[in-house]
Amino acid sequence: MMNRRAFFAAFARISILSVMAAMVGVFVYRDKVSVQSDCTLNKFCNDCGKLNNCTLPGALKAKGNGKG
Repeated sequence: MMNRRAFFAAFARISILSVMAAMVGVFVYRDKVSVQSDCTLNKFCNDCGKLNNCTLPGALKAKGNGKG
């Protein structure tokens, strides 16, 4: 039989692992799903890490200028 201290320790451990797994899932999903309709770096295409795969007009213009 599990005492109260062991129960809460196991519960906390499992809770922390579940939250960490959920965060990893969210970050992986967010990186794979790229919404091209809204850009957060509107005027800074040259500094964007997603410039190579971006199809927005500003990114295409930055790539066409040879800066991307």
